[in-house]
Amino acid sequence: IFFWLAFVFANVLEISGSCSNGEPRLFKQAQSQYYGMLQICNNTEMWEAVCDHSWQCNEAIVACKQLGFTNSIPEYTNNFGPWDSIGFGPYSSCSTSYTSLFDCSVYASSYLNSYTYCNPNRDTVGIKCNNYSITDNCPTGNVKLVGGNTGSEGRVEYCHNGRWSALCTTSYTMSQTTASRICSQLGYKQPNYAAIFTDGRFGTSINIPHVSYISCTRDHLNVRECSVGEISCLYNDCINQYGIKCYDHEGCN
Repeated sequence: IFFWLAFVFANVLEISGSCSNGEPRLFKQAQSQYYGMLQICNNTEMWEAVCDHSWQCNEAIVACKQLGFTNSIPEYTNNFGPWDSIGFGPYSSCSTSYTSLFDCSVYASSYLNSYTYCNPNRDTVGIKCNNYSITDNCPTGNVKLVGGNTGSEGRVEYCHNGRWSALCTTSYTMSQTTASRICSQLGYKQPNYAAIFTDGRFGTSINIPHVSYISCTRDHLNVRECSVGEISCLYNDCINQYGIKCYDHEGCN
């Protein structure tokens, strides 16, 4: 009986430990302060989990900011595991410019109260706030091709704010013009041709963030002039990255 009471008391302390309304935390996992179940203290000073319905990269970035992590490029996991209750979310839209999840829009309360969308036995969020204050020291706007048999081919990596990032096929659709401007920046004179590959033949970049998109028009001379999206999360589902092969116009039949 003593051990059972001790277990129950310890569990109550974890749920209702001293906290301030709106305060976030990562509930301890693997003894890491950077990784765990995302929880927020409610107005009765009880820790509650966050619903994972529609949880995406933007929400994870904002959550890491709210937790005090700077230069964070997070990873996130849905269906993280059981908790006593879910009291926050689900979020319908959230901008990475926000500094708190309380700035984000939420779905109607019927979602939060529904076991279909927000079941506390499964529908919780886990995040890892990776700190990337150390950069690769590459010049922003540079591109490189990695994993090819020659220098003219490979998966595309783009330097964004000093870090190499990948272009995932699940993020956006690369245009022929964008691929051509990547080749231009790599030294191929206009007009050139770029074959685009989405079958993963050049492998996958490991443990680097993703840039959400690169979009070039015919008016752009190279990628540095193109529109580029923000750095996104570290994804585990980017099986295929964009790869290209560059051809000079003279050698293209």
